[in-house]
Amino acid sequence: MRWFAAFPGVIFAAVVGGCYRDLLALECDAESPPSHCVSATSGSAAASDTGASTEHDASTGTGTSTSTSEGSGESTGDDTETADTSGTVTTEITDTTGTGASTGGEPVCGDGVVHEANGEECDDGNLIVDDGCNELCKRDRTLFVSSEPGFIGGKLQGLKGADNYCVSRAGQAGFPNFLKFKAFLSDSKTDAVDRLFAGEGRYVLVDGTVIADNWQALLGEPLQQPIELTELGELSHVRVWTGTRYGDGRAVPGSEHRDDWTSEDPDKQASYGTSDEVDVNWTQSEVWNPTTCLSMNAIYCIEQ
Repeated sequence: MRWFAAFPGVIFAAVVGGCYRDLLALECDAESPPSHCVSATSGSAAASDTGASTEHDASTGTGTSTSTSEGSGESTGDDTETADTSGTVTTEITDTTGTGASTGGEPVCGDGVVHEANGEECDDGNLIVDDGCNELCKRDRTLFVSSEPGFIGGKLQGLKGADNYCVSRAGQAGFPNFLKFKAFLSDSKTDAVDRLFAGEGRYVLVDGTVIADNWQALLGEPLQQPIELTELGELSHVRVWTGTRYGDGRAVPGSEHRDDWTSEDPDKQASYGTSDEVDVNWTQSEVWNPTTCLSMNAIYCIEQ
């Protein structure tokens, strides 16, 4: 029965030891713990990552950590990672390449993406001028002289009727953007220069032959080649209704324009050009001009 006699002593030691540990825990949790508490916590596990460190704010119970890791990935910029006390991680990327391509730089002409908000019409990823998209990211526009049969001036039914003829001819030729064609034509109220789009790219025939480098060159400079191909790619040297003078794209002063291209009165007249010329004569012929509107002439159609 000795074990039973010793049993109260064992129970007393366990109770005393447990109480001591509880008192020690309370003592170490105080705002100013004694030195033996500090030494007791110095053996906690350290961060295992290279260059990792942890700081603890005793007043808020929050922490901030910074780390450095090694890897095989490559980056075009400097990454800075910070962690706030709420646990939200923010990463900032600074472009050090100067290209602005993938690190948040401004969109530019030549990056291969069409930025319509910046006025780009095309972007083939290069700055080559003669490939349909120039160094300003402006595209080529097609123009042609309408195929036979021609039009009596009064049967054009005004500027809108002439535009509809251009859309019809372009559509029959299979142009994917046929709805964007208009007639190079003025009347007594509207100048061609004011109603047609002033493209900053080249103007070309249906076979790609360059006629002018831009809208201003088309109006005010000799053409590089005559506008002598139809929408079907056929050669056609004919007279063309324009009502438009050379140099500025304005209506020919004093011209009747066949009552703005609506009258079939044989006494009415209108101005024309010729499709085989590159100087003033392409839009305002110097021979027998103006002429009667009973003539069957073509019209120039220009992509907008």
